[in-house]
Amino acid sequence: MIQKILFDNEEVIKTGLDEFKIFLANEELKLINNNLLWRLAFWNKIKGIFPQITYFEKSIKLDSGYLSHNWHSFPAKFYPQLVRSLINICRVEEGSIIFDPYAGCGTTLVESRLMGFDAIGTDISKLAVMITKVKTNLDIDLNLLDKNLNLIMSRSKSDLINSKNNFYVTDFERYWYNEGNLKQLKILQKNLDSVKEQEIKDFFLVALSSILRRIANTKSGQIEVRHQVRKKVLNVLSLFEKKVKSMERDILNYKEHSPERRSKTDITFANASKNKIKEESVDFIITSPPYGNGLDYSKIHKLSIALIFGEDELEFFKNSQTGTIYSRGFESLEVPFSKRGQEIVNTLTKKVSFSRAKAMSKYYWDMFSSIKNMFQALKKEGNCIIIIGGTKIKELEIDNSQVLLEIAE
Repeated sequence: MIQKILFDNEEVIKTGLDEFKIFLANEELKLINNNLLWRLAFWNKIKGIFPQITYFEKSIKLDSGYLSHNWHSFPAKFYPQLVRSLINICRVEEGSIIFDPYAGCGTTLVESRLMGFDAIGTDISKLAVMITKVKTNLDIDLNLLDKNLNLIMSRSKSDLINSKNNFYVTDFERYWYNEGNLKQLKILQKNLDSVKEQEIKDFFLVALSSILRRIANTKSGQIEVRHQVRKKVLNVLSLFEKKVKSMERDILNYKEHSPERRSKTDITFANASKNKIKEESVDFIITSPPYGNGLDYSKIHKLSIALIFGEDELEFFKNSQTGTIYSRGFESLEVPFSKRGQEIVNTLTKKVSFSRAKAMSKYYWDMFSSIKNMFQALKKEGNCIIIIGGTKIKELEIDNSQVLLEIAE
């Protein structure tokens, strides 16, 4: 049986987001077994039982930043309560494997782990893969983490006093950081490189990556990184240490209130349109792919990518994103698998530009291959949920959900 659509955007707009959350919560209560009430997403307390999220929250107000979900900013991610409620509504059973081919910063994988499900994911961003690995590694050795942190802070503070600024600095780094902040950043980077355990080093790198915008020459309140000179020298070492300590407190919270069953998660660096996993090997797919002509993550995360993977990685990632306008070696404007998709590409060709039309055509081809791979990976009785929004190019409104629905059918 194929369920064509579970919810659509019309329902959300008609009711409003808050009412839609109530609708999801009621659906959960109808379908979930009484002994699993603790898994609920939207209720603070029901039938005398506190759901798991209530214990993970840092404040009384229910939000989406509990535990590792809030460790690193990542624009356009879907909120974890939505993932949790859809897992419940689709009656995902114990022992199931959940798959997210566009894992991003790991919302699906983190939430799967918190609920006790094994999960796998892929992403074409090396930074996203690293963030997700760290966010799902909630059983990390905190004693070893503290030992390394104390050593790093001791060495970095000493280096800050005694260093003669004999670091190799690129033009990119000089442009994006003032001298005082850059000196501390380079000292931290040098001492992080000396950490032997890879999972500990990755943990520290994600913490450092999460504070880069605060210390860089960037405009506030912008999704993409945009330059604005900042003369103020901050205490970068202190900001880094506070971030690590905050992440450690989340891990302690997880260990206190986590499910008894330790589920497994695995994230792989791969292109969802090309990567094929074993046929009929997953029980449930939930993913939120790029929207086509949407966010350019090479511009959003350029500081982190350059710091961790090198400046050359920026160019590679920019050209490899799904539906990127920078794609090379693709010139087709034919979309034979979707009538609606072909109409959109034709309109873009006439009213906007060939490059935009080509990028959208490439996006639909990538999604065609991705959905085909999802279909092959999914077990016959499994469910697949794709959360997708529309985009706007010039004055043209594009409803990607209709195109992807045609592809799926």
